[in-house]
Amino acid sequence: MIKHHIRTHKDGALDISVEARGDAQTNLLKNFKKCQSGKCDCPSDQFDKIENIDIQTEPERIHMRLEPKAEVKLDVDEVDQCLTWSKDQVPSK
Repeated sequence: MIKHHIRTHKDGALDISVEARGDAQTNLLKNFKKCQSGKCDCPSDQFDKIENIDIQTEPERIHMRLEPKAEVKLDVDEVDQCLTWSKDQVPSK
């Protein structure tokens, strides 16, 4: 099972923690790195509001920090829906 948690900062940045193992982690990381490189497939306009995506990994966990563009606020519910959409793209065994 893949789980995620979003924490909002006063500066508008979002810290995201995703728990995933094995192939699920590999596939999610591939999707997240596409967003980081500017080719996000998530059906949302939130990507256009992001200035920077920092991705860190550790065993069974992916950490991301989404930093919004100046004068822009990220919609946590929309980002949450994107994460759920990304998890749904991961093939289940």
